Amino acid sequence: MHIHVSQLTDLCRAYLLEAKWYHSGYKPTLQEYIDNAVTSVTAPAMVYYAYVLASNPIEKDALKCFEKEYPNLIRCSSLITRLTDDLGTSPVLILISSS
Repeated sequence: MHIHVSQLTDLCRAYLLEAKWYHSGYKPTLQEYIDNAVTSVTAPAMVYYAYVLASNPIEKDALKCFEKEYPNLIRCSSLITRLTDDLGTSPVLILISSS
């Protein structure tokens, strides 16, 4: 049960950090952005819950990969998803800020 709460806690912390950056006008370094973006895109949480819902039985060893550092497969696919999303919204944000 601890890991269920951990997934949601990490996601909420990532959202809160982005909100703090936005409201304070802080521009994070690329590394800060990437570290937070991997979690805030929600892909790690979705992969975790998909595994939990689809697996029978649930292997405890497989769940351990979600406890500390995400495996490269999840981390890289999350980053690609987030960067793609940001590329899609950046033209809209540029138009809004120039109006």
